[in-house]
Amino acid sequence: VHWGLLGLTLLISAATFSALGVLVSVAVKEVFEAQTLANGLRFPMMFLGGVFVPVSALPLWLRAVARLLPLTYSVTALQVALGSEAVATAAVDLLVMAAFGFGFFIVATHILAKRTS
Repeated sequence: VHWGLLGLTLLISAATFSALGVLVSVAVKEVFEAQTLANGLRFPMMFLGGVFVPVSALPLWLRAVARLLPLTYSVTALQVALGSEAVATAAVDLLVMAAFGFGFFIVATHILAKRTS
């Protein structure tokens, strides 16, 4: 186990998915809408992101879709941190995940600024 990489992966994953939650929260007007939207994002991510089925076992077109989901990069970085792959490959996953988080945060901030002005 690469403890430093594991901690960094968990930290960036938590920040990224918190930013996604903020984005979902500011994008809707009612709580039930947020729950529906969050589930609409969460379930496809779980099944396509490599949590239950490895991304490499998916058909080629679903692999392309999986690469558009932040959970795919989180799962891969966790696999590296737990010793199943070379450590050098985790840097790209962490950068992509951080970019997703930053993008979610920027969009959420923009939506919130429009709503409050």
